[in-house]
Amino acid sequence: MARPIKIRLIEVFLIAMATFAIIAAPVSPKRLKAQEDAGNNAAVKTNEQDTSKKPSTPPSSPKQDGSDRASSITYSNPVQSKWKVGVRIVGGAASAKNLLITIPVPNDWPEQSVVFDDVEVKSTSRVVDGFRNLDSGIRQLVVKMPRLGAREEVLVAVTCVVTTRQITAPKDPTLFVKPKTSHREGKPYLGVGPDINFRNTKLRNEVKSIVKDKETTWEQVEGILDWIHENIEDTVQEPGDVVSVFRNKKGCNEDKVGLFVAMCRANKIPARIVWVQGTQHAEFMLADSGKNAHWFPARPAGLREMGAISDPRVVLQKGDSIRVPEKDQRQKFVAEFVTCEGKSAASKPRVRFFRELLPDDE
Repeated sequence: MARPIKIRLIEVFLIAMATFAIIAAPVSPKRLKAQEDAGNNAAVKTNEQDTSKKPSTPPSSPKQDGSDRASSITYSNPVQSKWKVGVRIVGGAASAKNLLITIPVPNDWPEQSVVFDDVEVKSTSRVVDGFRNLDSGIRQLVVKMPRLGAREEVLVAVTCVVTTRQITAPKDPTLFVKPKTSHREGKPYLGVGPDINFRNTKLRNEVKSIVKDKETTWEQVEGILDWIHENIEDTVQEPGDVVSVFRNKKGCNEDKVGLFVAMCRANKIPARIVWVQGTQHAEFMLADSGKNAHWFPARPAGLREMGAISDPRVVLQKGDSIRVPEKDQRQKFVAEFVTCEGKSAASKPRVRFFRELLPDDE
Protein backbone atom coordinates (compact mmCIF):
# COMPACT_ATOMS: atom_id res chain seq x y z
CA MET A 1 0.00 0.00 0.00
CA ALA A 2 1.26 3.49 -0.86
CA ARG A 3 2.02 5.68 2.10
CA PRO A 4 2.21 9.46 2.52
CA ILE A 5 5.68 10.87 2.05
CA LYS A 6 6.81 13.80 4.11
CA ILE A 7 8.58 16.33 1.94
CA ARG A 8 11.00 18.97 3.08
CA LEU A 9 10.60 22.19 1.15
CA ILE A 10 13.94 22.67 -0.57
CA GLU A 11 13.93 26.42 -0.96
CA VAL A 12 11.59 29.38 -0.71
CA PHE A 13 12.44 32.62 -2.44
CA LEU A 14 11.20 35.88 -1.01
CA ILE A 15 12.65 38.45 -3.40
CA ALA A 16 12.78 41.97 -1.95
CA MET A 17 10.84 44.58 -3.90
CA ALA A 18 13.33 46.73 -5.79
CA THR A 19 10.52 49.12 -6.75
CA PHE A 20 10.80 51.00 -3.47
CA ALA A 21 13.95 52.65 -2.18
CA ILE A 22 13.63 51.20 1.31
CA ILE A 23 15.26 48.41 3.27
CA ALA A 24 12.88 45.63 4.24
CA ALA A 25 13.05 44.16 7.71
CA PRO A 26 14.42 40.61 7.36
CA VAL A 27 12.03 37.71 7.29
CA SER A 28 12.40 36.02 10.65
CA PRO A 29 14.26 32.70 10.85
CA LYS A 30 11.21 31.14 12.49
CA ARG A 31 8.97 32.27 9.63
CA LEU A 32 11.37 30.86 7.03
CA LYS A 33 11.56 27.62 8.98
CA ALA A 34 7.77 27.50 9.11
CA GLN A 35 7.73 27.79 5.33
CA GLU A 36 10.32 25.01 5.03
CA ASP A 37 8.33 22.77 7.36
CA ALA A 38 5.06 23.45 5.56
CA GLY A 39 5.30 20.22 3.59
CA ASN A 40 5.86 17.93 6.57
CA ASN A 41 2.28 16.79 6.90
CA ALA A 42 0.22 13.87 5.60
CA ALA A 43 -2.33 14.37 2.84
CA VAL A 44 -5.94 15.12 3.66
CA LYS A 45 -8.95 15.91 1.50
CA THR A 46 -9.34 19.50 0.35
CA ASN A 47 -12.44 21.47 -0.54
CA GLU A 48 -11.35 23.36 -3.65
CA GLN A 49 -13.01 22.78 -7.02
CA ASP A 50 -10.99 21.36 -9.92
CA THR A 51 -10.58 23.58 -12.95
CA SER A 52 -9.05 23.22 -16.39
CA LYS A 53 -5.38 23.86 -17.09
CA LYS A 54 -6.19 27.46 -17.88
CA PRO A 55 -8.55 28.53 -15.11
CA SER A 56 -10.74 31.56 -15.26
CA THR A 57 -10.00 34.60 -13.13
CA PRO A 58 -9.68 33.53 -9.49
CA PRO A 59 -12.51 34.44 -7.13
CA SER A 60 -12.15 37.90 -5.67
CA SER A 61 -11.70 38.39 -1.95
CA PRO A 62 -14.69 39.52 0.12
CA LYS A 63 -15.21 43.25 0.42
CA GLN A 64 -13.49 44.72 3.44
CA ASP A 65 -16.26 47.18 4.10
CA GLY A 66 -19.06 48.82 2.18
CA SER A 67 -18.96 52.18 3.94
CA ASP A 68 -18.55 55.66 2.55
CA ARG A 69 -14.82 56.32 2.55
CA ALA A 70 -15.13 60.11 2.21
CA SER A 71 -14.10 60.58 5.85
CA SER A 72 -11.93 57.47 6.08
CA ILE A 73 -8.48 56.68 4.76
CA THR A 74 -7.65 57.47 1.13
CA TYR A 75 -5.44 55.70 -1.43
CA SER A 76 -3.07 57.35 -3.89
CA ASN A 77 0.15 57.08 -5.94
CA PRO A 78 -0.32 53.56 -7.36
CA VAL A 79 2.81 51.55 -8.11
CA GLN A 80 2.78 48.41 -10.26
CA SER A 81 5.07 45.39 -10.03
CA LYS A 82 5.02 42.09 -11.91
CA TRP A 83 5.56 38.78 -10.12
CA LYS A 84 5.95 35.14 -11.06
CA VAL A 85 4.97 32.68 -8.32
CA GLY A 86 5.13 28.92 -8.57
CA VAL A 87 6.89 25.63 -7.98
CA ARG A 88 9.45 23.43 -9.74
CA ILE A 89 9.24 19.69 -9.09
CA VAL A 90 11.61 16.86 -9.98
CA GLY A 91 10.31 13.34 -9.37
CA GLY A 92 12.24 10.89 -7.24
CA ALA A 93 13.82 7.62 -8.35
CA ALA A 94 10.38 6.01 -8.18
CA SER A 95 6.97 7.37 -9.17
CA ALA A 96 4.61 9.03 -6.70
CA LYS A 97 0.88 9.65 -6.72
CA ASN A 98 -1.74 12.04 -5.34
CA LEU A 99 0.60 15.02 -5.30
CA LEU A 100 -1.02 18.08 -3.68
CA ILE A 101 0.61 21.51 -3.59
CA THR A 102 -0.79 24.81 -2.28
CA ILE A 103 0.94 28.14 -2.81
CA PRO A 104 -0.23 31.46 -1.28
CA VAL A 105 -0.49 34.26 -3.85
CA PRO A 106 -1.34 37.97 -3.53
CA ASN A 107 -5.01 38.91 -3.30
CA ASP A 108 -7.14 42.03 -3.75
CA TRP A 109 -7.40 44.44 -0.82
CA PRO A 110 -8.64 48.04 -0.61
CA GLU A 111 -5.04 49.27 -1.01
CA GLN A 112 -4.02 46.59 -3.54
CA SER A 113 -5.32 45.10 -6.79
CA VAL A 114 -4.05 41.97 -8.51
CA VAL A 115 -4.49 40.82 -12.12
CA PHE A 116 -3.53 37.21 -12.94
CA ASP A 117 -2.48 35.63 -16.23
CA ASP A 118 -3.34 32.02 -17.00
CA VAL A 119 -1.48 29.38 -15.02
CA GLU A 120 1.63 28.10 -16.82
CA VAL A 121 2.01 24.31 -16.71
CA LYS A 122 4.92 22.29 -18.10
CA SER A 123 4.43 18.59 -17.49
CA THR A 124 4.07 15.30 -19.33
CA SER A 125 1.54 14.13 -16.74
CA ARG A 126 -1.97 15.36 -15.99
CA VAL A 127 -2.05 18.48 -13.81
CA VAL A 128 -5.16 20.05 -12.31
CA ASP A 129 -4.83 23.62 -11.06
CA GLY A 130 -7.09 26.29 -9.66
CA PHE A 131 -7.52 28.86 -6.91
CA ARG A 132 -9.26 28.91 -3.54
CA ASN A 133 -9.79 31.51 -0.82
CA LEU A 134 -9.23 30.87 2.89
CA ASP A 135 -10.10 32.87 6.01
CA SER A 136 -9.21 36.57 5.88
CA GLY A 137 -9.35 36.52 2.06
CA ILE A 138 -6.07 34.60 1.70
CA ARG A 139 -5.78 33.18 -1.81
CA GLN A 140 -3.94 30.00 -2.76
CA LEU A 141 -2.91 28.41 -6.05
CA VAL A 142 -3.82 24.71 -5.71
CA VAL A 143 -2.04 22.08 -7.83
CA LYS A 144 -3.00 18.38 -8.01
CA MET A 145 -1.24 15.57 -9.88
CA PRO A 146 -2.73 12.07 -9.80
CA ARG A 147 0.69 10.72 -10.77
CA LEU A 148 4.27 12.03 -10.84
CA GLY A 149 6.65 9.92 -12.89
CA ALA A 150 10.15 8.96 -11.83
CA ARG A 151 12.59 11.82 -12.58
CA GLU A 152 9.75 13.77 -14.18
CA GLU A 153 10.23 17.54 -14.25
CA VAL A 154 7.21 19.78 -13.67
CA LEU A 155 6.78 23.55 -13.62
CA VAL A 156 3.60 25.25 -12.42
CA ALA A 157 3.60 29.04 -12.19
CA VAL A 158 1.32 32.04 -12.40
CA THR A 159 2.25 35.60 -13.33
CA CYS A 160 0.43 38.54 -11.76
CA VAL A 161 0.56 42.31 -11.88
CA VAL A 162 0.17 43.84 -8.42
CA THR A 163 -0.79 47.48 -7.92
CA THR A 164 -0.12 48.88 -4.46
CA ARG A 165 -1.15 52.31 -3.16
CA GLN A 166 -0.13 54.70 -0.42
CA ILE A 167 -2.57 55.05 2.46
CA THR A 168 -3.38 58.46 3.95
CA ALA A 169 -4.90 58.78 7.42
CA PRO A 170 -8.42 60.23 7.85
CA LYS A 171 -8.69 63.97 8.38
CA ASP A 172 -10.89 63.56 11.45
CA PRO A 173 -10.19 60.24 13.22
CA THR A 174 -12.49 61.19 16.12
CA LEU A 175 -15.43 60.17 13.88
CA PHE A 176 -14.53 56.51 14.42
CA VAL A 177 -15.38 54.54 17.55
CA LYS A 178 -14.87 51.13 19.05
CA PRO A 179 -17.17 48.63 17.30
CA LYS A 180 -19.46 46.32 19.22
CA THR A 181 -17.86 42.98 20.07
CA SER A 182 -20.62 41.31 18.05
CA HIS A 183 -19.73 43.19 14.85
CA ARG A 184 -19.63 40.57 12.10
CA GLU A 185 -16.40 41.79 10.51
CA GLY A 186 -14.55 42.55 13.73
CA LYS A 187 -15.52 39.53 15.85
CA PRO A 188 -13.01 37.11 14.24
CA TYR A 189 -10.18 39.47 15.25
CA LEU A 190 -10.97 39.74 18.96
CA GLY A 191 -9.81 36.31 20.12
CA VAL A 192 -6.51 34.61 20.87
CA GLY A 193 -4.44 32.91 18.18
CA PRO A 194 -1.02 31.33 17.62
CA ASP A 195 1.52 33.32 19.69
CA ILE A 196 -1.11 36.05 20.29
CA ASN A 197 -2.64 35.73 23.76
CA PHE A 198 -3.78 38.79 25.68
CA ARG A 199 -5.28 36.85 28.61
CA ASN A 200 -2.51 37.86 30.96
CA THR A 201 -3.38 39.96 34.01
CA LYS A 202 -0.33 42.24 33.86
CA LEU A 203 -0.70 42.82 30.14
CA ARG A 204 -4.40 43.66 30.48
CA ASN A 205 -3.69 45.99 33.41
CA GLU A 206 -1.03 47.77 31.35
CA VAL A 207 -3.54 48.29 28.56
CA LYS A 208 -6.06 49.73 31.01
CA SER A 209 -3.40 52.12 32.29
CA ILE A 210 -2.50 53.23 28.76
CA VAL A 211 -6.08 53.99 27.64
CA LYS A 212 -7.72 55.25 30.86
CA ASP A 213 -7.16 58.98 30.24
CA LYS A 214 -7.71 58.91 26.48
CA GLU A 215 -10.86 60.68 25.26
CA THR A 216 -11.30 58.95 21.89
CA THR A 217 -10.82 55.42 20.61
CA TRP A 218 -8.23 56.69 18.13
CA GLU A 219 -6.19 58.15 21.00
CA GLN A 220 -6.41 54.81 22.83
CA VAL A 221 -4.95 52.94 19.86
CA GLU A 222 -2.32 55.64 19.42
CA GLY A 223 -1.40 55.24 23.09
CA ILE A 224 -0.86 51.50 22.61
CA LEU A 225 1.24 52.17 19.50
CA ASP A 226 3.44 54.72 21.31
CA TRP A 227 3.83 52.45 24.37
CA ILE A 228 5.29 49.69 22.17
CA HIS A 229 7.63 52.10 20.37
CA GLU A 230 8.85 53.49 23.68
CA ASN A 231 9.07 50.31 25.77
CA ILE A 232 9.91 47.32 23.53
CA GLU A 233 13.56 47.01 22.55
CA ASP A 234 14.47 45.86 19.03
CA THR A 235 16.04 42.41 18.71
CA VAL A 236 16.87 39.98 15.91
CA GLN A 237 15.63 36.97 17.86
CA GLU A 238 13.12 34.50 16.49
CA PRO A 239 9.48 35.52 17.06
CA GLY A 240 7.88 34.37 20.30
CA ASP A 241 4.56 34.67 22.09
CA VAL A 242 3.38 38.16 22.96
CA VAL A 243 3.26 37.58 26.72
CA SER A 244 7.01 36.81 26.73
CA VAL A 245 7.66 39.88 24.59
CA PHE A 246 5.64 42.00 27.04
CA ARG A 247 7.49 40.58 30.06
CA ASN A 248 10.98 40.83 28.57
CA LYS A 249 10.35 44.22 26.92
CA LYS A 250 12.14 43.20 23.73
CA GLY A 251 11.26 41.55 20.45
CA CYS A 252 11.65 41.52 16.68
CA ASN A 253 9.37 43.29 14.20
CA GLU A 254 6.87 40.42 14.16
CA ASP A 255 6.83 40.37 17.97
CA LYS A 256 6.01 44.07 18.17
CA VAL A 257 3.23 43.78 15.62
CA GLY A 258 1.81 40.78 17.48
CA LEU A 259 1.93 42.63 20.80
CA PHE A 260 0.12 45.61 19.29
CA VAL A 261 -2.59 43.27 17.97
CA ALA A 262 -2.91 41.58 21.38
CA MET A 263 -3.14 44.90 23.26
CA CYS A 264 -5.81 46.20 20.88
CA ARG A 265 -7.82 43.02 21.37
CA ALA A 266 -7.41 43.32 25.15
CA ASN A 267 -9.10 46.72 24.74
CA LYS A 268 -11.89 45.09 22.65
CA ILE A 269 -10.63 46.65 19.41
CA PRO A 270 -10.36 44.19 16.47
CA ALA A 271 -6.82 43.96 15.09
CA ARG A 272 -4.77 41.70 12.83
CA ILE A 273 -1.30 41.20 11.38
CA VAL A 274 -0.69 42.29 7.78
CA TRP A 275 2.07 40.26 6.11
CA VAL A 276 3.77 42.29 3.39
CA GLN A 277 6.84 41.65 1.26
CA GLY A 278 9.77 41.37 3.68
CA THR A 279 8.08 42.47 6.90
CA GLN A 280 4.77 43.00 8.74
CA HIS A 281 2.57 45.78 10.07
CA ALA A 282 -0.83 45.80 11.82
CA GLU A 283 -4.40 46.85 11.11
CA PHE A 284 -7.11 47.78 13.60
CA MET A 285 -10.83 48.14 12.97
CA LEU A 286 -13.10 50.98 14.07
CA ALA A 287 -16.68 51.83 13.13
CA ASP A 288 -18.33 55.01 11.88
CA SER A 289 -21.68 56.42 13.00
CA GLY A 290 -23.45 54.03 10.64
CA LYS A 291 -21.70 51.04 12.25
CA ASN A 292 -19.72 50.42 9.06
CA ALA A 293 -16.28 48.85 9.49
CA HIS A 294 -13.07 50.73 8.65
CA TRP A 295 -9.61 49.11 8.80
CA PHE A 296 -6.63 51.35 9.56
CA PRO A 297 -2.92 50.46 9.33
CA ALA A 298 -0.40 50.98 12.13
CA ARG A 299 3.35 50.38 12.40
CA PRO A 300 4.46 49.32 15.88
CA ALA A 301 8.02 48.72 14.66
CA GLY A 302 10.37 50.79 12.52
CA LEU A 303 8.89 53.98 11.08
CA ARG A 304 5.99 55.06 13.29
CA GLU A 305 2.82 55.46 11.24
CA MET A 306 -0.78 55.57 12.47
CA GLY A 307 -3.62 55.25 9.97
CA ALA A 308 -1.21 55.63 7.05
CA ILE A 309 1.38 53.73 5.01
CA SER A 310 3.80 55.94 3.10
CA ASP A 311 5.87 53.17 1.48
CA PRO A 312 3.45 50.42 0.42
CA ARG A 313 4.66 46.89 -0.28
CA VAL A 314 2.92 43.90 -1.80
CA VAL A 315 0.41 42.49 0.69
CA LEU A 316 0.93 38.73 0.93
CA GLN A 317 -1.67 37.89 3.59
CA LYS A 318 -3.83 39.43 6.30
CA GLY A 319 -4.73 37.70 9.53
CA ASP A 320 -2.94 35.62 12.18
CA SER A 321 -5.28 32.73 13.06
CA ILE A 322 -6.23 31.09 9.77
CA ARG A 323 -7.94 27.78 9.14
CA VAL A 324 -6.18 25.70 6.48
CA PRO A 325 -7.76 22.43 5.27
CA GLU A 326 -4.44 20.55 5.37
CA LYS A 327 -3.61 21.60 8.94
CA ASP A 328 -5.09 20.45 12.24
CA GLN A 329 -4.42 23.77 13.99
CA ARG A 330 -4.96 27.39 13.00
CA GLN A 331 -1.97 29.03 11.33
CA LYS A 332 -0.41 32.38 12.15
CA PHE A 333 1.03 32.53 8.63
CA VAL A 334 -0.02 30.36 5.68
CA ALA A 335 3.09 28.91 4.06
CA GLU A 336 3.54 26.73 0.98
CA PHE A 337 2.43 23.12 1.39
CA VAL A 338 3.21 19.89 -0.47
CA THR A 339 2.43 16.22 0.07
CA CYS A 340 2.25 13.03 -1.99
CA GLU A 341 2.10 9.25 -1.66
CA GLY A 342 4.66 6.65 -2.63
CA LYS A 343 5.73 3.07 -1.96
CA SER A 344 9.12 4.08 -0.53
CA ALA A 345 11.43 7.00 0.17
CA ALA A 346 12.61 6.71 -3.43
CA SER A 347 9.30 8.27 -4.49
CA LYS A 348 10.10 11.50 -2.69
CA PRO A 349 10.37 14.38 -5.19
CA ARG A 350 12.48 17.52 -4.95
CA VAL A 351 10.32 20.63 -4.60
CA ARG A 352 11.40 24.24 -5.02
CA PHE A 353 9.00 27.15 -4.53
CA PHE A 354 9.77 30.57 -5.96
CA ARG A 355 8.46 34.12 -5.97
CA GLU A 356 10.27 36.31 -8.51
CA LEU A 357 10.00 40.00 -9.26
CA LEU A 358 9.98 40.38 -13.05
CA PRO A 359 11.32 43.29 -15.12
CA ASP A 360 8.69 45.76 -16.30
CA ASP A 361 9.09 44.76 -19.95
CA GLU A 362 8.27 41.07 -19.39
